[in-house]
Formats: sequence, C-alpha cells, structure tokens
Amino acid sequence: MTLLRPFHSLLLLRVTTTNLSPTRVHEEEEMKCETEYVVTKDGTKLATDVYIPEGAGPWPTILVRTGYGRDSEFIHPNLPLVDQYSYVVVSQDVRGLGGSSGRHELFHHDAADASDTLDWITSQQWSNGRVGMIGASYLGATQWLAAGTGHSALEVIAPTIVAGVFDGYGYHSPGVVQLDMLIAWVIGCVLESEADRASTTITVPQIRTAARAAADATDATSELLKILREQRMDDLPAAMQGVGAATVARNDAFEELWKLPLAKIATEVSRIVPWVAEWIKHPDPADGYWDTRDHTRTVQRVTIPAIHVGGWNDVFIRGTLRQYRTLTARSEDHSHRLVIHPFGHTGPGQIGQVPLEVAKHADPYAFGGSIVTPADGLLGDFIDAQLRGTGHSSTGAPVSIFVMGRNEWRDEQEWPLAREIWTKLHLRSDGEAAANSESGALSPTEPAEEHSDTFEYDPRDPVPSQGGTHMGFGRQPGFFDQSEVESRGDVLTYTSAPLKFDLEVTGHPYVELWAATSCVDTDFTARIVDVDPDGSTLGICDGVTRLRFRPDHPGLVEPGSVQQIRIEITPTSYVFAAGHRIRLQISSSNFPLFDPNPNTGGSLLVDGSTEVAHQIVYHDAERPSALHLPVIPG
Repeated sequence: MTLLRPFHSLLLLRVTTTNLSPTRVHEEEEMKCETEYVVTKDGTKLATDVYIPEGAGPWPTILVRTGYGRDSEFIHPNLPLVDQYSYVVVSQDVRGLGGSSGRHELFHHDAADASDTLDWITSQQWSNGRVGMIGASYLGATQWLAAGTGHSALEVIAPTIVAGVFDGYGYHSPGVVQLDMLIAWVIGCVLESEADRASTTITVPQIRTAARAAADATDATSELLKILREQRMDDLPAAMQGVGAATVARNDAFEELWKLPLAKIATEVSRIVPWVAEWIKHPDPADGYWDTRDHTRTVQRVTIPAIHVGGWNDVFIRGTLRQYRTLTARSEDHSHRLVIHPFGHTGPGQIGQVPLEVAKHADPYAFGGSIVTPADGLLGDFIDAQLRGTGHSSTGAPVSIFVMGRNEWRDEQEWPLAREIWTKLHLRSDGEAAANSESGALSPTEPAEEHSDTFEYDPRDPVPSQGGTHMGFGRQPGFFDQSEVESRGDVLTYTSAPLKFDLEVTGHPYVELWAATSCVDTDFTARIVDVDPDGSTLGICDGVTRLRFRPDHPGLVEPGSVQQIRIEITPTSYVFAAGHRIRLQISSSNFPLFDPNPNTGGSLLVDGSTEVAHQIVYHDAERPSALHLPVIPG
C-alpha cells in the first residue's frame, strides 16, 4: 500500500531533542531503560540508552549509533533483542544531535566516538566484551566508521542501504552533487534542529516550508508506528490518511524548493549547517578532506564479518556493492553476505510506477523490525553466528539478488557474476537522434562512416528527472515513463531491434562515449530504458560523468576537443522481455537528481553563472560510442 511506504524511510526521519531522564520505563515493553553519558576523549558527552536483560549476565551487546533520536519509534522494534534474545541493546545519539553534546559535523567524529563507546561498553559489568552493530542508512554509515577503527570488541556489523560520500551520501559520482542528499536531506532531517541549537531561524520561505513539511511527515509516520505498536486499530485509518497527506505536502514543498537558484539554497543551508559548505568545497574524492569523513577510506581495513543489504533502486546501491566487492576481493572465506532487494530507500511498495509485491520478514535485528530478504531470520542468524556461535546461514550462498522482470530471488556465489558476458551495442544514427526517436539505433554491428549527433545543453533548462535512485524528497525512485524526457531536443535516443528472447542484464553497465563540448567542462548523462512493444517506456537505471573529475583525465577540457568518456550506470538486475527493445538516452543533465553543470568549471551551488554547451556525440569507425551490458546467459 502506497501510504505505508514512509514507514521504512530512515533518511526521511528528522533529528529531535530526546528525553534525558536517567531512568525511564517503556511500559509497553515492560523494560527499564537507563540513560548514561559516554564521555569521549575530548570531553563530549554522548547520550546513551541502555536496555539490559533480566537475569544473570554478562551478555553480548547490540550497539545502535543514530542521528535520528536514540528513543525514536524506530528503536522500539529492536527491543525484543533484550528480553527474547538476551542481548544488551545500546542506543546512542551521535555527537551534536539528540541529547548528545558537541557540534554535529556529518561523520567527522563518528569513528573516534564509536571507539570510545566500545571502550565504555566493554568496561561495563553487564558486557561480555562482544559487540555487534545494526541499522540502516545513517546507522549503517556509523557501523562502517566503527568497523574501520579495528576495535577488538566489535565482531560483526549489518549495514543496510548505505554508501560512502561519493556513492550517494553527498555526491552521486566525483564532482556531481546528489541534491536530494546533500541539500534535501539536510533540510528535511537536520536543519530545524540545528537552527534551534544555534538560536537562529530559517529565513528563506521555501526552505522553511520544506523543512516544516518534512518534520510533519516524520511526526505523522512516528504516530502511525506508535499506533501499530500499541495495536490501536480504531485509530489506524485516520493515521494512515495523515501520513499520506503529510507525504504529499512534503513532496510538493520540495518541488517548490527546486525552483530557487541552487546557490541561494546552499547559502542558507550552509549558514545554519556549516559543514554543508565544506562538503561543497571538496568535490574531489581524492581530497584529503575526506580521510575522516568518508568510510570508504577505511573499508579495506575492516576484518570482521558483515552482512550487506541494499536495493536496486536505492540511492546507495553503488556503494553497497562497492563495499562488498572491496572486502571480498581480498578473501574467499565467504565471511560476508550480500542481499539486494528491488526497492528504493523507502522500502517495499512500488518501484516508481511499477507495483511489486515481495515478501517482507519480521526481524528484530532489522531497522524498523522488518526487512525484505529471501528468507526469514537472515540477519539474526548471521549476527548470532558471530556473537554467540549459535546462528546458521539461511542459505548456503554468499549472495542473494532479486532479479527484476523475472521477479524472483536467486542465489549466487559472487559479485559481479562470473558468468556475465559483456555485450556491446553500438550507437548508430543518421544524425537525427535528438529529433526522431527512431533515428538512433543500438546495434551489435560496428559503425563505419556516420553523421554525428548534436544537441544544446542549457543549465537553466535541465532535463527533468523521471525516476532513478532518488532519496525520496519530492521525486520518487524507480521506473517511470520517459515520454516527457524523450520529447525534448536535448535528449538523444538510441534503440535496439525487438529482442527475440528474454535478455537479463545483471551487473554494472557502462557507456563508452566519444563526444565534444563547446565549453571547458560539462556533464554527459546516460539512461537505459525498456521500450514495450506498444511504445511505452520505463527508465531502468542511469549515470553521469562530469568531465573535469574523470580520474583518468582530470581538469578542464579544451573546447571542441574530442573526449573519450566512460559513464558508469547504476548497477541493476533486470530482464528485458522478448519483443521489448532496449533504449539508451544520452544527454547532459538530470535534475534534481544531480546538480546541473554550469559548463564554466564552477558550481551552481556556489555561483549562478552559466554557459550553453553545444554537444557532439560521435559514433563512427574511429570513435565507436557504445553501450556495454553485462548479460547473463539464460
């Protein structure tokens, strides 16, 4: 049911100031909670709730480090771990948020604070010295930062729907800001509380409205969760209606927000949350600024088992897979587990305009108390096996993926799949791919001499985002009709012949593009589209490359020079049905999923000046642009 989708959204929660009483009782769980303060080495006090089982200890500990309130409705589904599974549950507000002191600067202190917290846990009489961590999104990032410290007490982590800074948490890819994370998430989840702490107000009306609408949606969702937990079914219809209305209002408010100049938005947000300006100033992943802020810098040092859970349409899917590959590339001991469901960050429901029902399992080890996995008890079995030696794997395979289009779970032995066959489809056209959807072709035949395709990219009129790996503020993730996008003159389309058989694409597609621009910098975007025999279209996955941040060719380009460009497309597992066609869109913008490139070498988040770029896409014998697909033989 669509109205229930916000229940599962972690990053759509907001920060609140929480109860600081030293002892309180959760009456519905009949469980006593002790509030402690972990004092870090620099004197910061981290508000920490401790739930201890009845009986004689010591016990293993499940640690949750959160930016969304250590006593929010979303911690309650984890509390059965205390009385039913005999774990101590420790829920802690990260520095500068909730009841914790200090200044919040996203991820900067989380590794050190986690290490101090682990020291504190192991010094307690109730602790047996063995700790695991659970949680999704922000709570997943704090797990990675803790694991990167190598603390001996931390034995297992279960990071869900999470990635590093340049895989969605701030940037979609080098230099390209993921606007619904770095801007919308801060407005929707952090801005009001930070303004309160700083004794200031949000002065831009559209930002203030968006922040309040997001807070209202979170409050409505929390109330609905409380009603469900307390089984007040008579109140359920009104609560569901309230969530639906609040979600629509929030989405509408963010649509209005994106009509403002990005520099105006960024300036106001950064005034209240200064680290946002610093993140914008450091668009290069190689910058040393990220050493203490991006957990991908220390993932390779993680030696403990991890169960990685992600979604094909989640904003963080690229990082989920990258983290798993980093850890498994050095070992074949299968101490890590990968599970990829089909949904976006907000969990089960529709994938954009496509309804999809997949079984969801109750699991007290999961954020929100439930999770989409191929088997019941998967998280708990994995964690128990590490902390107690009593769990077992629900399946013998280290990888489980949901294959969209076929709509079934499948076990695999590795990622990426060893049996993938790279298939190259060449871009072909008579030079009219921007004006006629039937002019551009995707063909296995190599091109000879052909006309190039051209279009103009104006940053003041970017291509509107229709689907993709959105966070969920305003625009929703998933598969959406592409007719509006493909009617524009600044979108090139190349389409295959109808498929004779079902074609499964599972892995990391990419485009090798030969192109030129009239400017010193620009973006090139790509999207893979499923074309039905009736002509309707669904966007499946997309990607972007900002020229000046290519790792192999960094820096500004000579206008008019021919560039070889690799566009990494969001990984997927999707079956194109027989009779359908595969289409590739090429353009230079995708807003508000990505910040538009001003084509000047600058950023629209800093400066509003722009130039119109005249773009040329080549696809001839010397410059054979092509779509590369990882095809799985049937």
